Amino acid sequence: MKVKGCFLVIVAFVAIGLLINALMSWRAGSGFRGRVAAIRAAGDPVELSELARSPIPPEDNATTYLNRANTGTTAIANELKDLLSRDDDWRQAPSAAQIKKIDDAFQAYPDVMRQIAKAAACPDNIPNHDFNVSCQQFMSTMTNDVAAQRSVFRILDLQTVRLQAQGKHVDAGETVLQAFQLARHIDREPMIVNYLVSLACRAIAINAANRVLRTSPDLPADWHSRLEEELNRHDDMAAYTWTLKSERAYGIQQFQTMTSGVTGLLVMWHVKSQASDYLDVFDRELRMGTQSWYEVTEDMDALYSVSGLGLGELIKPALRAARDAMNRSRAKLRCLRVLNKLVAERVSASVQPHSALAQLNLPSDAKVDPYNGQSLVLKVRDGNWLIYSVGANTQDDGGVLDSLADVGLGP
Repeated sequence: MKVKGCFLVIVAFVAIGLLINALMSWRAGSGFRGRVAAIRAAGDPVELSELARSPIPPEDNATTYLNRANTGTTAIANELKDLLSRDDDWRQAPSAAQIKKIDDAFQAYPDVMRQIAKAAACPDNIPNHDFNVSCQQFMSTMTNDVAAQRSVFRILDLQTVRLQAQGKHVDAGETVLQAFQLARHIDREPMIVNYLVSLACRAIAINAANRVLRTSPDLPADWHSRLEEELNRHDDMAAYTWTLKSERAYGIQQFQTMTSGVTGLLVMWHVKSQASDYLDVFDRELRMGTQSWYEVTEDMDALYSVSGLGLGELIKPALRAARDAMNRSRAKLRCLRVLNKLVAERVSASVQPHSALAQLNLPSDAKVDPYNGQSLVLKVRDGNWLIYSVGANTQDDGGVLDSLADVGLGP
C-alpha cells in the first residue's frame, strides 16, 4: 500500500507539473503569437513565403541573365581555380602565362561576359528561390546560389586583370562599374548568410576598382563621375534592414514549426519565452538600423553581451558579425570614393594629405570614418595614397590593413 501510495503521489506531481507547463507554455506561446501578429501588421514578413516578391518581366530581371551565364562562369572558375585561390598580389603584375590562361578560359565561353553585362544593366533582380518550402530545404538550396554569385564576381575581377594587361583600361573601368551594379542586385537576397556574401562580392569589386584607379592612366572624367554616383548608392547600406527582417522571418517560421500542434503544449514554457527574447534582440538591432559604428557604440555594447544560451543569445554573434561587416564595407567604399576623387582631380601625392582630403569635392559624410566619426586617414606611403579607417578597435594602427586592425585601401 505504501508503494502504491508513493506511486500515486509521483503520478500526481508529474500530472500537476505537466499541467503547469502546458498552461505556462500556452501563455508564452500566446505572447509570442501576439508579437508576430504585430510584426505582420507593420507590413514586415513573418514567414518565408512572405519574402517572395511580385514577378517582373524576365528581360528586366538580372537573375535571367545570371542563370544563362551560370554554366560558363562555373567552368571558368574551375579552370582558373589555381589563380583564384592565390592570396598574393599577382594581379598587380600578372605574367604572360597567367594572362594567356585567363584569355583561353574566357574565349572558351564567349557569351559569359555578354550575359553578365546584361544582368548588370537590368533595373531589378528577383532571385529564383522557392520560398514555399521548409526552412531546412530553403537553406540547402540557397547554399548553391551563394557559390554561383561569388563565381560571377571573381570572374569580373579576372576580366579587369585581363583587360588591363591588353591595355584596355577604359573597358576595365566599365567592368568595375558592372561589378558594383551587380552588387546592388544581390543585395536583394534574404538572410544574414547571403548578406555577408554580398559584402564579400562588393569587396571584390572594391579591390578591382582600387587596382584600376591606381594603374590605369587617363580614365575619362565621365567614368570617374559615374563611379562616384554608383558608390554613393551603396553608402546607405539599406540592404542591412532587409537582411534583418528576412532573417527574423526565417527564425519565426522555424520556431513555429518546432512548436506547432499538440506537441507544442509539451515544449517547456521557458523555451517558448526565449522566442520573445529572440524578437527583442531583432527589435533592438533594427532600431540601430544602418547607423554607423560610432553612432551606436553604447547600444551595441549593451546588446551584444552574451549572457546565456537562449535563442536571442545565440543569434547575437551573427548579428555583430553582420554589423561589423557592414561598417567595414562602408569604410572601404568611402576610402574608394576618396581615391577616385584624388585620381580624377589629379591631386599630387606631394600635397599635404590633410589638406588634400579637406579640399576634395566630395560630400562631407563621404570622408567620415564610420567607426569613430572622425575624418578618414589619408597618408602617402612609397609615393602612393593610403586611405583608411581605424576599424572596430577605433584606434589608428598606422594603416595596418592585412590584419583588419585598420580598414581601407593601399597600393
